[in-house]
Amino acid sequence: MKLLLDQVLPLSAATLLRDAGIDTIHLGEIRMSETEDKLKILYTLTVNQQCELLFL
Repeated sequence: MKLLLDQVLPLSAATLLRDAGIDTIHLGEIRMSETEDKLKILYTLTVNQQCELLFL
């Protein structure tokens, strides 16, 4: 499982999760932190089909 973290979480959270062995991407790392939610979901469904988008 991959995690895609939304901008409500700090970039450091992605680093901590990767250090713990969890495949994680933060939307800020791929320059999508200000993107509309529906486009984030579309990205998750098309590019990272096995990715869980984490909204808080």
